[in-house]
Amino acid sequence: MKTTNIEARYLKAKEQTTKLLASLDFAHGQPKVLGLNGWVLEQVVRECIERELKKAKISCNISEQQSIGSGKAKVDLVVGSAALEVKVSGVYDSSSKESKYVGYKKKIQKKGWEYFYITLYETYEPNIKAAKSVFGRQRFFILSEAGEWKRFSKELIRCLKKNKK
Repeated sequence: MKTTNIEARYLKAKEQTTKLLASLDFAHGQPKVLGLNGWVLEQVVRECIERELKKAKISCNISEQQSIGSGKAKVDLVVGSAALEVKVSGVYDSSSKESKYVGYKKKIQKKGWEYFYITLYETYEPNIKAAKSVFGRQRFFILSEAGEWKRFSKELIRCLKKNKK
């Protein structure tokens, strides 16, 4: 299977990050940091979004790990009026996680944001069905599949333009 541009960028960034962390004087081997792969993907997605916004001549704030209300609930990225969950793979492994995102969606909509779910990899059909149920087909993207980044960026730009009016 052919690697998508986003997937290739992520794999390169992950390799660079791992090498740099392992090269630190105090490091003992390859890093095993919980959440590191997710952070790397978030940074790659953010960089690519910034490029797309520049091409579309859209200026908006981008923030990371933004609180969506009381408690620890956060969304990975907020781009203007769009809240993005960015995952490497497999968030929907139980019904409790699906209901978690239903609750998040309500909080996000109260803020006036639109909710997007981006994953690099997802092959487990029940997870795909659950994500489509919560986010809808127009807000769910599997970036390792051909054409998904283009579909995502078009939908994001459409959302941002609509909400700027």
